[in-house]
Amino acid sequence: MSMSTIPSINIAPYLDGSDKESVAKQIGEACTSIGFFMISGHGINLELLSQIRSQAAEFFEQQPLAEKQKYTAPFQSMCCGGLCSPAPGQGRQVGASSILKVVSNG
Repeated sequence: MSMSTIPSINIAPYLDGSDKESVAKQIGEACTSIGFFMISGHGINLELLSQIRSQAAEFFEQQPLAEKQKYTAPFQSMCCGGLCSPAPGQGRQVGASSILKVVSNG
């Protein structure tokens, strides 16, 4: 897998059960080689993705910063299905770029 491109993985074969092993292998390779990937074939309506992008951008353009910081998530709910966590009492903030990257590939 080339480090010059972001891997794009079609997860439809995983979701429909036709080739779960291949999709899992691609995800594993992407995670170990580059650390992230994009997905397609997820079945999420493109109009909904567009709305999410718009709302995320609008939220992160808000001022003041203190208002945005009210919306933090516990680290374990955002990472590895709860397998890792920060120091006790800390949370993880999700930035606009993270959200926009998540929803940008139909």
